[in-house]
Amino acid sequence: MKSAVARLLLAFALVLSVQAAASAQWKTFTQTAGNFSVQLPGTPKAQDQSVDTKVGKITAHMYLLEGNPTYVVAYNDYPAASMKGKNPNEALEASANGAVTNVKATLTSKKAITIKGYPGCEITFNNPKFLGKSRIYLVKNRLYQLTALIPKPGSYNKDVNRFLTSFRLLK
Repeated sequence: MKSAVARLLLAFALVLSVQAAASAQWKTFTQTAGNFSVQLPGTPKAQDQSVDTKVGKITAHMYLLEGNPTYVVAYNDYPAASMKGKNPNEALEASANGAVTNVKATLTSKKAITIKGYPGCEITFNNPKFLGKSRIYLVKNRLYQLTALIPKPGSYNKDVNRFLTSFRLLK
């Protein structure tokens, strides 16, 4: 009986230490030039990509942490003149639709959100291979997009929410 209790306690201690080690891997990634911070379970790889748009060529700055889930943080600046007089919700809508279309997915939900008074949206989407959840914010003429991709048959979990809700503007 004592050995069964001891094995149970040892197993419980092992589970707790693994959980503590997993949560200890999360750290704040700060990107000063992008004016943001976000929590990730590792260090993302930076990648810049030039993109042709209706308002001209822009640079998308992306930070990718591959795994299960895969986490992506990206931002780009639109020319200030291109945003003047525009409805920010139209820009968010176009960005959300583009994100879903780019991964050949189907939009499953969308809701309005904000960060420091700036508009945003949260979307969920899926395709045959994965589930996705994104938060997109428009801060003046800068668009931020955070995305978590979960291979199927996975599901959204506390780590996805931790990532998405940890996003902060520095100024």
